[in-house]
Amino acid sequence: MLKVMLVDDDVNVGKCLRALINWNALGYEIVAEAFNGIQAYQMAMETNPDVIITDIKMPGMDGTELCKRIRESMCDVYIIFLSAYEDFSTAQLALKYHVNDYILKPINKKKVAILSDVLAQLAENYKNKDYFQNLLRNKDAEKEIIKHLKIGEVDYFVAFFEKFTNCSVGDFAVVKEACFKLINIL
Repeated sequence: MLKVMLVDDDVNVGKCLRALINWNALGYEIVAEAFNGIQAYQMAMETNPDVIITDIKMPGMDGTELCKRIRESMCDVYIIFLSAYEDFSTAQLALKYHVNDYILKPINKKKVAILSDVLAQLAENYKNKDYFQNLLRNKDAEKEIIKHLKIGEVDYFVAFFEKFTNCSVGDFAVVKEACFKLINIL
């Protein structure tokens, strides 16, 4: 399960997201919910979430400052801004702090569907990254490939390379490393 933290000073936004998104079916667990940036930063350091869905305008510490501080210590967290602001300067801030997605409020069924699609794709990317990491680090996976190579099992390699090529991962370096590992094995 991937860990999610919701951050919004409007309690109803969190209630809405919890109620309208089937978190378990998507492979997520809400591990924290904060109502301002200061609280969110502390909770993020404690829970180490994979995804942070945050408002921009909040008391204490706004979403952009939260994002900046999060990026200093947790570079792999996926950050989604929820904002009622549609101006260019807000979009620039999102780019500056490497926000992964940006969804405009108010939250409605269409935007919940968009957010669900983003989360589903992210969960798939994490699963694929785990597949590549297993291939790279697991000696049993290497032994399995060598075993099938020695006996010349074509069906195994057809299925293996089909899965290998269908896995989309945002990290090209991981795929490159996996390719070099396969070349070395072969």
